[in-house]
Amino acid sequence: MQLVAVNGRKYTAQVLDAAIAAAHAEHKPIELLVENGDFYRTLRVEYYDGARYPLLTRIDGRADTLSDALRARSD
Repeated sequence: MQLVAVNGRKYTAQVLDAAIAAAHAEHKPIELLVENGDFYRTLRVEYYDGARYPLLTRIDGRADTLSDALRARSD
């Protein structure tokens, strides 16, 4: 599946960032046009909390599965 458009505009990272900010300010859903093979579909995302930037931190004593997964992708 590929993201084609956001709120009727061709997808770019900047367009998506603006849509997230607008949804936060106006409390309106974000509309995504996605392509899956020969099919297109519009999805409405009701997310109004603005941009979030999660931070991953290592938990001592637990297996490091993320590094293993990322290493597999680079091989």
